[in-house]
Amino acid sequence: MAHRVRPNFPDNDGQRDEHFPYAHDVVASVMELLTVDDLRSMCHTSRRIRAVALAVIRRRFNSLLGPYVASHLMEFVDMMRFSGAVITGSIARAMITGVHGMLPLNLNIVVPYESFRLFDKFIHLELGYSAVSRKAHPAVAPAICRFREYAYRGRVITISAARPTHSLLHIILNAPTTADMVVMSAGGVAWFYPVWLRRGFAIRTRSSEFVAIDHELGLSGEHARDIRLEHDLEFTKSPCGLSCPTLWHHMEDTSFRRFVDWDRDDSVTRLFSNIDLEWRLSPECTNSRCSYRVAVMERNLYLNGAHYNEDVKYMPPEIRRRLPV
Repeated sequence: MAHRVRPNFPDNDGQRDEHFPYAHDVVASVMELLTVDDLRSMCHTSRRIRAVALAVIRRRFNSLLGPYVASHLMEFVDMMRFSGAVITGSIARAMITGVHGMLPLNLNIVVPYESFRLFDKFIHLELGYSAVSRKAHPAVAPAICRFREYAYRGRVITISAARPTHSLLHIILNAPTTADMVVMSAGGVAWFYPVWLRRGFAIRTRSSEFVAIDHELGLSGEHARDIRLEHDLEFTKSPCGLSCPTLWHHMEDTSFRRFVDWDRDDSVTRLFSNIDLEWRLSPECTNSRCSYRVAVMERNLYLNGAHYNEDVKYMPPEIRRRLPV
């Protein structure tokens, strides 16, 4: 087990002190309603406000994981660090937006291939969960090498292992909607298409086509009050521009992702280091105002041998270096 490193939170844990006696509770209550991005901005105002903001972040982190791990929170965080595991799905999204209404019922964990057995044993022996399924949902199964679903007292935990040659981001970016493209480590959280999430809408990806109406998978199977789910950007009544679902994006393009760290020792940015990964949301766009819409792009020739069926893939060195293939 890795050596336990406590998060870099202030020593006073954001608690009230003699210089800040009455306003503390009011400020903390207001901060509970803020997104994690806004809380990070509050950290740059003053030392006392920073202390309260970081305490709010820790309480949110603990409250989201607590129902699943009970008294084993520190052991669970240590296991995340040791195994390289991350959290995705509704728990990670609630860490970004804050908890509105009921807590999520599922805890979705993504682990490297070599850490699957270790985490499986931890959930069985330490947390007391029982395995109920070994079959991943068909919509995301192509990106997953090994899968387990566990249940205990009405709570569900899933573990998805990336393929041996793949990054954990292969699973994250194959999510059914852009609002599900979120990933949280023990010390930070990152999300894709941050402008859309802040504006309260998400776009379906091609994998959502495999989710039946009466089944749940990510946001495409949830009734999210605060997020509007769309098939494309037609509802904006404007061209898609560089945000068109059909366009490929490389991991080096930071304009399509955002992150907030609360513990630099466990920064979520490590997941994005030195990785030649590119993705797109869909092979087709039906926005009538978009220059990349299917009516235009279907005239392009699909070359033999090109892997158009993959929406998340490593960029071949020949393409990255602009060499002929």
